[in-house]
Amino acid sequence: MISILALRALLFAAMATVQSVSVVSSGDQTQVLIDLEGQATYQHTVLEGPPRIVIDVASAELRLPRPRFEVDRGGVARIRSSQFQPGVVRVVIDLVEASDYQVERREETIVVSSPNPRGEFESWSSGGGGGNVSLASSSRPAARDADLLGHRAAPATSGTDRATTPVPVTPPPVVTAPAPATPRITVEFRNTPIDDVLGTFADFSARSIVPGSGVRTQAITATIQNQPWDEAMRAILAGQGLVARELPSGIIMVTSMEAQRLVETQEETITRAFSLQYVSADSVAPQVRELLAETEGRAVGTVAVNRATNTLIVSARQSVVDRLDGLLPALDRRTPQVTVKVRIMSVSRTRARDLGFRYELIDADARGVTRIGDERMIPVEPRISVGGNTIAAIGNATVQLQEPTFTAVASLLLQRHTLVAWLEAAQRLELAELQADPTITVLDHRTARIHVGERTPIRVVDPGAAGAEGPRAQVRIEETGVILELTPHVVGDQVLLNLHAERSFIQQFTPDGQFVFGTAETNTQILVDDGATAVISGLTTTDLRRTRSGIPVLMNIPFLGALFRFDSVQDQKEDLLIMVTPHIDRSPLL
Repeated sequence: MISILALRALLFAAMATVQSVSVVSSGDQTQVLIDLEGQATYQHTVLEGPPRIVIDVASAELRLPRPRFEVDRGGVARIRSSQFQPGVVRVVIDLVEASDYQVERREETIVVSSPNPRGEFESWSSGGGGGNVSLASSSRPAARDADLLGHRAAPATSGTDRATTPVPVTPPPVVTAPAPATPRITVEFRNTPIDDVLGTFADFSARSIVPGSGVRTQAITATIQNQPWDEAMRAILAGQGLVARELPSGIIMVTSMEAQRLVETQEETITRAFSLQYVSADSVAPQVRELLAETEGRAVGTVAVNRATNTLIVSARQSVVDRLDGLLPALDRRTPQVTVKVRIMSVSRTRARDLGFRYELIDADARGVTRIGDERMIPVEPRISVGGNTIAAIGNATVQLQEPTFTAVASLLLQRHTLVAWLEAAQRLELAELQADPTITVLDHRTARIHVGERTPIRVVDPGAAGAEGPRAQVRIEETGVILELTPHVVGDQVLLNLHAERSFIQQFTPDGQFVFGTAETNTQILVDDGATAVISGLTTTDLRRTRSGIPVLMNIPFLGALFRFDSVQDQKEDLLIMVTPHIDRSPLL
């Protein structure tokens, strides 16, 4: 199995190396020779401001002694080089003036030919320190070197690269607001002059970067590994006390921080109107004032609000207004809407079982008798006569079920008295379900509230405020019904909900004017998937009641006591569920 180190060794062994560069005169042409050792591919392009030719050699390593050479001959001002990316060497040829050029490959040499605007000149080589190109000292055969020196640029053929068909270069983003697709750079600087560093970033980004006041002859040592080019440049400049600022023309000006502050203090005050589309100008104005004060240390401008057009009017220095121009669009963004459906469900189940006997002994001559009505036995003028031989309404006839579902009556004639017995039984099952389904739509990060119910005034007496006029009473409004208050926060495909759900009602009103409220409410924070349903509250209560009544003493006799008593069992259960279902609305505006 081949190790990673072995693979890397094989990879670097297969890469070509850029050994040297030379500038030679060939009649009315200037030729730049990039000498390689090994096979490599390349691509080229031309940039303006200043004019320069960029050659990217793939699968290659840089072996030049210095990253920058001042040439100043044959229309070539200087030659710069860098290990642009791992495996990519970039050679930049700075021209005195823009001109057409040709690029071709001859064995292990890349030849860049361009018109010579200044006539014959002395040849130059990176290995010779600016002297003549020595054919004898060259490691190449003399015949091939002579062929390279004596070659005259020929008209373009099908195999010749032309400057009219350069490799396309992706337009770079603005430095002050880099786009997510900002190209990344891998480069290493070793005691490189800052002019060369800025030139490297200018070549990579195809932007015009100009050094200004405060930029000295600093030497930069830095290693950048796969970072956005603008962030890498700003980090290097910040380490030297420099800042980059983009001018309205698109040119990036590099100056010292002190010079930048001095320029800003001398700027004139301008006024600009910022029209806001999605947020209220009143909500943004305090933040803008705080930012201005924080940035400058003192109030340097004014902020006015035009509510009719939802516009901020800012009067400040040009640099301050420019910073707001990049900040306000980030605040004025269209936020998604969230529709939240809440279901409050209350289910009550009641089971009741009643069973009992009751008796009545009636004297036939007594005026107090009992008649059978349509619903229950109703005593008429009940009385007990203890004189003579009359006995009436003796027993537990007045203790009876309110709504019996089964009644059996038996009577026994005992001479002038009648014994009447009733067997009553009842079994009931009650099911009550109450649902509240409020639905509300609200913007992301905003609070919404819905109330469906009543507002009940409650009179509160404060005895401590008693004086010459007596205690004082105040009225407090209590809301009952279904109340929903929530604040959504969209997190990707999920919604973070801060939620308060309540169902309340007046349960009891006391004779002294006090109210008793029944309520079921939840305060919670929950993270729910878009379109999913979550139970945020669940409560089950059970109320079991057993009641026994009957004739004293007789009701407690074993076995026979059931004939002289009533037994009632009531089992009540209540279930409460509160569920939420959020839906994110990201539909585009019409």
